[in-house]
Amino acid sequence: MVASGDDPALPQDDFASAFDTAFERLDAKVASACAMHPDWPNGAAAGIRATLELARADPDLARLLIVEPFRYGLYGAMRYRRAAGHFAAMLMPGRNQVDLPVDLPVITEEGMIGAVAEIVGFHLRAGTSARLPGLAPELIELVLTPYIGAAEAKGLAATSGGDPAP
Repeated sequence: MVASGDDPALPQDDFASAFDTAFERLDAKVASACAMHPDWPNGAAAGIRATLELARADPDLARLLIVEPFRYGLYGAMRYRRAAGHFAAMLMPGRNQVDLPVDLPVITEEGMIGAVAEIVGFHLRAGTSARLPGLAPELIELVLTPYIGAAEAKGLAATSGGDPAP
């Protein structure tokens, strides 16, 4: 891969194909992890863990999804945005979990996905992707707090360890 600010490493069509393949792999991993849990909070936590584990195990794939798109201008940014929107939609059922007297902002899910992507992207660029699974408790707490409250999110983050997907 090329350093930030350099020309893209792949022709645009090759990037599109590689991005789509990488997205399908991540989506399958996350969907599998989520499906192992009948309740939304534990499923969401498993999806976050699966994402972090895949980024640790295959940082090139994760880099292709999170870092590389922006080297392709609007074309790449739109692919990234569609992928992020897909994962944001997976958080929407969390709104049914809310017993708090607050209306969540419309962009809550986009913000949560953006936060996770930025943290993962930082570690990918820094070469510290091996640390990503260790961030799972904090990221789970961050993402789930708007939906289930701080105390429950903290408790779930502390107890939702284990293999994120088969």
